[in-house]
Amino acid sequence: MPPSRPKTAAARENAQKWKARQDEAISLFLLFDHNGDGGLSRDELGECLFQCFPTACNMSEAVLDENFKLADKDDNGMIDFNEFVEYYNHVQDVMPQTMAIGDWAEALAIFRCFDKNGDGMLEPDELGTLLHQLFEDRCDEAGAFVKSQLILADLNGDGRVSLAEFYVYYHDIVAMIVDSYGDEAEEGDDAAGGAAAGAPTATTSSIA
Repeated sequence: MPPSRPKTAAARENAQKWKARQDEAISLFLLFDHNGDGGLSRDELGECLFQCFPTACNMSEAVLDENFKLADKDDNGMIDFNEFVEYYNHVQDVMPQTMAIGDWAEALAIFRCFDKNGDGMLEPDELGTLLHQLFEDRCDEAGAFVKSQLILADLNGDGRVSLAEFYVYYHDIVAMIVDSYGDEAEEGDDAAGGAAAGAPTATTSSIA
């Protein structure tokens, strides 16, 4: 059997992109499988799509039905992990690229790490834990800094931070890291990435 040929730069890039997508799919599946039954219901898929593509999805009931049917290959009323991976790859291919790939993966990993109760939202105490880890010198006992950041991140004013809201707020975190650490933060988000070290590996009317 002849020796395998070295991978080209393009092949390596495609392999890295595929690996990144699989990791994202694992993280999203675990994040939105709220009841832990190993599958995504119609409502859980809807929440996932709205959180991941808030500006690109017209989440009407008809659109959600269409996409759930597309994902639920065996038509058993639940999307298992393999079905979701296939569907997520399809979504990534056809949706407008509204999120920078590196930023999105980093923000998702951090969000999952600090969403301790796994409800797909950051509660005030969970956001506080994140901020204390990154900006201990700014966090006082009265919690004024955490309260101000919650107001900044909580765009709809419901007292919690969704994944979509966190992705917007993530860029404020990166800016604060650069401001706090200056030249010590080589890429600006290295410190934010360190915060997620404990995270598990893992304009259209229709996505379909």
